[in-house]
Amino acid sequence: MRTLIASGLDLLTLVLGALALTLALPNELFPEGLGFLGWVALLPVFHFTRRHRWLGCLVGALVFGFTLFLVSTFWLTSFHPLAFPIVILIVLPQFVAVFLVSGLLWRWIPRAWWSQAALWALFEWGRTLGPWAFPYGALSTTQAFFPLAIQSVDLFGTTGLTFLMAVPAALMVSWLGALVTVRELVLAALLLAANFTYGWWMLSRPEEGAKVTVALVQNVRDPWVGGVQAYGEALNVLIDLSRRGLTQSPDLVVWPETAFVPAIEWHTRYRTDPASWQLVKTLETFLKTTKVAFVIGNDHGVLAPDGVTRVDYNAARVWDQGWTGTYLKTKLVPFTEGFPWREQLPQVAKFLEDNGSHFWEAGKAVTVIKAGGIVLGTPICYEDAFSEVSRTMVRQGARLLVNLTNDSWSLGTASKNQHLAAAVFRTLETRTPLVRAGNDGRTVAVDSRGQIIASLPIGVREVLVHSVVLSSGSPPLYALWGDWEIILLVLLLILQVFSSFEAVRRPKPEPNAIDKGDNL
Repeated sequence: MRTLIASGLDLLTLVLGALALTLALPNELFPEGLGFLGWVALLPVFHFTRRHRWLGCLVGALVFGFTLFLVSTFWLTSFHPLAFPIVILIVLPQFVAVFLVSGLLWRWIPRAWWSQAALWALFEWGRTLGPWAFPYGALSTTQAFFPLAIQSVDLFGTTGLTFLMAVPAALMVSWLGALVTVRELVLAALLLAANFTYGWWMLSRPEEGAKVTVALVQNVRDPWVGGVQAYGEALNVLIDLSRRGLTQSPDLVVWPETAFVPAIEWHTRYRTDPASWQLVKTLETFLKTTKVAFVIGNDHGVLAPDGVTRVDYNAARVWDQGWTGTYLKTKLVPFTEGFPWREQLPQVAKFLEDNGSHFWEAGKAVTVIKAGGIVLGTPICYEDAFSEVSRTMVRQGARLLVNLTNDSWSLGTASKNQHLAAAVFRTLETRTPLVRAGNDGRTVAVDSRGQIIASLPIGVREVLVHSVVLSSGSPPLYALWGDWEIILLVLLLILQVFSSFEAVRRPKPEPNAIDKGDNL
């Protein structure tokens, strides 16, 4: 009975840990999240995996993962009817794996707090990989609105930050088991102090360089609701807001993701729908009256190589006295925007489409575009949650990141703020400013230090005009080297495992030997 009660209490602490992590993330109660909770939210996780063997870790992983995503990503139900169950099917096996390995590490390496922090960092990095990647709920995003804590991301990426954030929780669990030395405490304290000192130093440096003024349109309209008539009404709103922004003499005007739905390229070439072609002409007539470059979210329809099938891409189109550039979204939302096994699993693909999925074709490569004489990186919506997209753009010469987003589908504000929290890190990883046009939020300007310097309220139809300092064109370490910190963390794990095995093989001390481990 005592064992059952203890196990139940341990599971309850996991639920509380998941709730603490939810509160640390941007949420409905606290739009920027209670970031300080992120530094201790893993305490119940490490405590649990240290106390339980494989079956307990399996159950604990399911409880923690399900609770975390049920509460923190409740808004998925408004994105797609199958979104939440699909995400649960993706993330729960990942949590099971990390809980099981965490439990093994506690047994292999009793002084495992370094290894536990490294494991969690590698786990969250792994969640960003592959066609099933879903990086929401990451520990690092709890710090997005606290610039002092996150400046070191330009060196070690968000994985390095996750490692640092996992250290206090793992250290406290080790300390409770009398498995921490004074030397280890001092080393951990020095690491954390170095992180915040570096943050203070970077924030104290003034931004210098050329400035660009950008008008960001927030039109507060779901572009996919209605037909051609609704598209025409949406275009009128976009033009009106753009004219309002043009009175402040911007260098660039940005419209949100798929703000203009009729496929410009398709209807210009083939004119299969006269009403849509008329809207394209109306758009171009307006653009010709301006002398400013535009970046416009659009459905980019073209003929497939077979010359018969139409293929559609989620695109950013550039107007600069004519259509001069196109970027095609490469990172599609799994199972709802893209399904990589359509040919192998046609019945599954049809089931998804019948239940509301709208499949785009993925762009073949990440590229940059030029507008108003400035090289731009234009990650579209979900792409700003992934470091490799923006890193590639900056390495190709982008000096400004321009994100086009449509989160108008989401319930509440938590999803919009969580999405922005992920995007903020792209500025730090590349030391490149980000401007973001969201259909109904969040529309913001973020400087190269990850600070939001201008924003519009969610759900307000308006245009934000603001200036940002362009990047120097010299990418920082992380932008150049990518996830090099992964090698360090893997080496740390390997060294600790081998050193633990070596310690087991050493002769045991005599019973009267003095323990000089300096344990607390």
